[in-house]
Amino acid sequence: MWVSWWACVAASLTACGGGGSSTTTSTSTTTTSTSTAVVTTTSTAPVTVAAWAVSGVAATGAPLLRASVRVVDANGARLMLLDAAGNTVDRYRTSTADGSFRFQLAVTATPSLPLLVQAAGVDGAGMPVVLHSMLNTSTLPLIANINPATDAVVAQLLGGAPRSVFATATSVWPSLTLLNSTTAVATASDHIKTIIAANLTDAKITSSKTLDFFQDATFTAGKTGFDAALEGLRIQIVKDNSGRDQLQISNKLLAPGVVEVKLDLATALAELIKGSAGTVGKSISSTLKTSTSPKTSLTNLATLDSLGVAVNNLIAQGATAAAFLASPMLASHKSQNGRVRADLAELLGNYATLNNQLGRWQVTGCVDNPVPTTGCTRLGVSALVSDRSGQVVDVVADTVGYKTSTVPNWVFVGNDRSSDVRVIPVAVASLSLDGKVQAGVAAPTNGIQVLARAMNYASSAAPSTQAVQSAVIQVPSGYSVLYRYCGTAELCLAPNAAQNPVATGELKDSLVQKPAPGWVGSLDATRGAKYVASVSLVGTVTETFSPYLMADVPIDLSAALFPKPDQPLSAANVSAGFTLTWRNWADQNPDMRLLSVRLITQPAGSVQVQDFPVLSPYATTMTLAAAPDAATAFQFWLVAMDSFGRRFYSQFSTP
Repeated sequence: MWVSWWACVAASLTACGGGGSSTTTSTSTTTTSTSTAVVTTTSTAPVTVAAWAVSGVAATGAPLLRASVRVVDANGARLMLLDAAGNTVDRYRTSTADGSFRFQLAVTATPSLPLLVQAAGVDGAGMPVVLHSMLNTSTLPLIANINPATDAVVAQLLGGAPRSVFATATSVWPSLTLLNSTTAVATASDHIKTIIAANLTDAKITSSKTLDFFQDATFTAGKTGFDAALEGLRIQIVKDNSGRDQLQISNKLLAPGVVEVKLDLATALAELIKGSAGTVGKSISSTLKTSTSPKTSLTNLATLDSLGVAVNNLIAQGATAAAFLASPMLASHKSQNGRVRADLAELLGNYATLNNQLGRWQVTGCVDNPVPTTGCTRLGVSALVSDRSGQVVDVVADTVGYKTSTVPNWVFVGNDRSSDVRVIPVAVASLSLDGKVQAGVAAPTNGIQVLARAMNYASSAAPSTQAVQSAVIQVPSGYSVLYRYCGTAELCLAPNAAQNPVATGELKDSLVQKPAPGWVGSLDATRGAKYVASVSLVGTVTETFSPYLMADVPIDLSAALFPKPDQPLSAANVSAGFTLTWRNWADQNPDMRLLSVRLITQPAGSVQVQDFPVLSPYATTMTLAAAPDAATAFQFWLVAMDSFGRRFYSQFSTP
């Protein structure tokens, strides 16, 4: 059976010197400015080497599970850490439950402040995330919370994407000095607070002036207070059309792709350097200067995780699919992108069989169409699923609603769609087995992939069968593209209405680009582009809805972005089966993750496809089975995803 490659994949002034002895005395006085966002209190407690333990919580609303935390000092040098056993390591993992961390610096003297802290992991939707924070004080306790707001503040102080600075810290370390300015940190923090003021108010934060993004010892990823505000915000750093780093902030529950506030980071840095003479607000290039708030959608958000608790309780009891199906939690559910209520019940029953547990929910958007102005009633949510050892093994996504008559109050309601169509910005590179661009082969290119699900969900009682006949995808520029059933889990691009497509297993089965039917122009390749999908189900029913392009089509086609094995491929190891590793690529791209591997061979003249989904977002190695019929001619595909949901495909093939 042809197992879908795509379906297997689950749904960014005053330097503090270093040196000194291993014991120092920190004496400071309270500092005031236009804001008390960063407060330095009087302390005469000695700070010893053993006391250089830094704690915090890494979260995007939902906690970052098993995120890798790393640190560089004011000179751009990577600092080593001590694990619980006293071993020296270069990174530390956050808690698998709540995103908390506490690491000790492996230092023999006071480190050079400020410290730039990075957390790289995946969010509740399985998306790769890289966030940053900082520590510019030796006053105990040493806290460096990491979340999208700290990343936004640090980005202003650096004048660009923190991930890029962290990656090249040894050569650009002078840019870190502004992190050590209490005034600059307070000004940059106040700027973000002003932009998200409505979100903070609706999250019941009564005094934003005392809100400390970085050093709040009471911060937890529990969907209350500031964490609730984070759940309703989308904060990210992208490059604009001129290549400048831009901070984008918006209400997460608006129509997909909407950006409310755009901030030029280079301008923000220039204004911060001016001190009191600067106006950081000049960095905002958008018409709207503040983000809107989800309003009433946040009212009951604090109890959302009770749904996960209830599911986990049934899992711990070994509940069957029938028990989940009978639960009030599923009573209002009809379907979610073609997965009916019985399919969801079976999925949860399988988790119970394996004793897997759901992590905390992350809000992914509003499912109501159109999005109501008074508050969203149906929320898209997602959660990571972990096994008993804490390893992330799956991602579960659905739609939930709040009901006062049930316990728990949040229940699964689905999005009522009988089919699933996604439009994904992609880039593809064709390489030889040694990872080099093949002679005579076109340079990396980009386009839009349309994934239209053709099969229903397999169950323990029956395998997958055809559920969709065809789909007409209308692109924003007005062209329409036809996809038809081709015997695989997704529909294939059809040459015309009278001819059935033949699946090849290659990206061209689903990729829309020139000169394919349906030209991809600037309107079609921009974040927020609205497509219209008219799907013909098996029978006579037609379903129409609008998938959105969630990110710009990638224009950076640098070779380093495309996934590559640590060792060159060979016909011999692919034929016999081997262990594939991609640790080097993963280390160079912390904001990306490998999604899947595909092997295409043609024994006896027929196309045969083997798919190897990479279930754990932290995996850097996997064992591959031998190619069928000891194939010596093949295509080997690696697919990766970045933090914006864009996919990068590497196609390795024999001559």
